[in-house]
Amino acid sequence: LCRARLSWAEIEDIRAETRFRYGVRSTTLEVDAGRLLAVFSRRALGTDPVAAADLVSAFRPVTR
Repeated sequence: LCRARLSWAEIEDIRAETRFRYGVRSTTLEVDAGRLLAVFSRRALGTDPVAAADLVSAFRPVTR
């Protein structure tokens, strides 16, 4: 476990990933910053990772 402070410029992608393993569906929030991939579970977030990804993406500044 670690803490990282990232600027928006460092973040390449924010996505909710769903995987199936042993018949169980698991959805996580992934923040891809190139050198760092931060993965958050539903339990860690306290909410649906898809909703969290949408919310975080809504705050991303528009690049020109």
